Amino acid sequence: MPSSAYPIQLITGGSLTIKPDEKTNDLIAPTVMARILRDSPIGWGKERYISTLEKMAESFKSSASEIDEDREDRSDFYKRKEANARFLISMLKPILDSIPEKDGKGDVSLKDFCISVLGLVSQYARVSSELDGEAKLAIKERLEEIRGMTTKTLPFNDAIDQIDLVMRGIRIGHSGPAPGCLHISSYLNGGRSGREHTYVVGCDAQTFPGMIIQNPILLDEELQAIDRNLVISSEILKEKLYRIASLLSSLRGYLTLSFSSFDILENRESFPSSIILQVHRLISGNLNASYTDLMNVLKLPSGYIPPGMTLDISDFWITSFIGEHGLKQPDPSVFACYPGLSQGKKAREARETDRVTEYDGKLLEPAAELDPRENADLVMSASMLEKIATCPYAYFLNYILKVRPLEEVTLEEDTWLDAMQRGSLLHDLFNRFMREITGKGEKPSLKKHLPLIESTLEIVIKEYRDKIPPPSEAIFEQEKKILIKAAQVFLKTEEIRCKTCTPLFFEFPFGYKDAEAEFRDPVRIPLGAGKSFLFAGRIDRIDRIAEHEYAVLDYKTGSAYAYKDHLCFNKGKALQHALYAIAAETILKKIEKSGKGVVKESGYLFPTEKETGRLVIPDRDDKKLVELLNALFDIVRTGVFIPSDKEDSCKFCDYTELCVESVTENVERKFEQEKNREIDPFRKIKTYE
Repeated sequence: MPSSAYPIQLITGGSLTIKPDEKTNDLIAPTVMARILRDSPIGWGKERYISTLEKMAESFKSSASEIDEDREDRSDFYKRKEANARFLISMLKPILDSIPEKDGKGDVSLKDFCISVLGLVSQYARVSSELDGEAKLAIKERLEEIRGMTTKTLPFNDAIDQIDLVMRGIRIGHSGPAPGCLHISSYLNGGRSGREHTYVVGCDAQTFPGMIIQNPILLDEELQAIDRNLVISSEILKEKLYRIASLLSSLRGYLTLSFSSFDILENRESFPSSIILQVHRLISGNLNASYTDLMNVLKLPSGYIPPGMTLDISDFWITSFIGEHGLKQPDPSVFACYPGLSQGKKAREARETDRVTEYDGKLLEPAAELDPRENADLVMSASMLEKIATCPYAYFLNYILKVRPLEEVTLEEDTWLDAMQRGSLLHDLFNRFMREITGKGEKPSLKKHLPLIESTLEIVIKEYRDKIPPPSEAIFEQEKKILIKAAQVFLKTEEIRCKTCTPLFFEFPFGYKDAEAEFRDPVRIPLGAGKSFLFAGRIDRIDRIAEHEYAVLDYKTGSAYAYKDHLCFNKGKALQHALYAIAAETILKKIEKSGKGVVKESGYLFPTEKETGRLVIPDRDDKKLVELLNALFDIVRTGVFIPSDKEDSCKFCDYTELCVESVTENVERKFEQEKNREIDPFRKIKTYE
């Protein structure tokens, strides 16, 4: 989990008392602070918090100053964002400053760490009840005890674990046995009240015997140095089992043992402790009984509350709607009171029919302005067109409704760069390297240019590391080796390829503001019958292969599996090479002035160790491309943005949370109905291989 996730949990969990800024008296909502942290690329390490947030604040300040005077509302928007970022800085800085620094070995003083946590609890821990107050006091007392007793240093994460272990041992609000009350005690002190009924809970394998962690005050070797008879961590398990056995053998009357059969936090099954298995062996007389035998004799698990009991109004409605055989037919008055629920019911019923309805992405009134053939203000990209072919519903959500998924910096503990980030890094490397050598009139040579591409890679890696910190040095070095290998594969591939061609242009944008002035207007792609549409893009590479003949390449740093059969269009999901070929011809005719430039090849280069520099050049078929593009635009023109009927289309989709599993099943049924002629354009594009 990235370090920014921890303060987000604290801030939004209601555990902190957040006070106004002492100088400005400003105070912002926890959700706003959480949003700032989500948007910030803090990643790993406390040292990145303040610097990253300062950059965000300066960026907002700069954006506010660049807004025209007649857009004062927009300027105020950025000023508020700057103020919010600076408030978060003022709140986090004293907390971060109190965290002890690591020494040369990566260790911290446990005493200093206790002082830091003590300050955090004293100043920020929210107290909303008497028990909260008791807990806060107990935590402070325990931290004071450790602070006064220890002088050791530990690795940072171990120090966190030790403090966590001590905190988990704190108990509050307890008393001795009392008449008419349940008496709850640890198994270490239980069985002394003399009651007829005893219940032992928490007998799942994870809770008991549990994990073994060394004493936070004295390590095993220190204990052994004091007295070899002192119990060390490796013997604690044996002691736990002995104590629970002693407790059970001393009890009289009725004994019930229970365990949680399902972990609601991890969303997975839990299993009984070895203690329950041993008790089963004694009761059954089968001393060789296995866990399978035990599970066969256990009854169905019991819930937290008895059947028929409701805890709140939400629970009442749930139990009212759900019966033994599923969802009950609710009273009409419920839908009258909750129109949103009524609309949801209507949507579900419509999706379950064989017809294509507005709840399947069908517009009630198709709009011509959505069709790029008729709306001259619409500029399309290859990814937009491929999105229509992959899933019209995803295109509808993204580009028409403008529904954007929550952008959150998500980092993995065993990964530095995700696939997209790694691809961007390599694109950046290839672009810089090829520009430098072609600027000198040179062609790629493994012997001559290997030091250059590796030194360029070092520069690019450093830039990315500053923006995206790796979770550990070991993971960084491992991924760095992969990047170095990709650079070597690229150079070897280019040395061979460039013997028969001359690289000319790299990362060539057209139709965008950062393009050269002559190419800032989108390219117009003809569609026949006097129709056309505007197209913008960014071509990775244009090579000259002969006089007036060119090749267009796009770097792909992922798998070549989807291109393994050299499919020309892959049902509309691979259009970039074909579109870039037409766009490049238009661009090259402007550059050449002769109007003779022709793109003979357009495809994909896979410069990775796994794909060994594989080059995929599909056949060019402009006539079929025009047919396919018109079929795609017919989907948009008819206003039927039905979800894809293929699950593989959902694998990398940003909108999977909006579609339930039943959506694919329902859509498949609608596709099977030939009477649904409105989805014929989508059916048609599936014929273009």
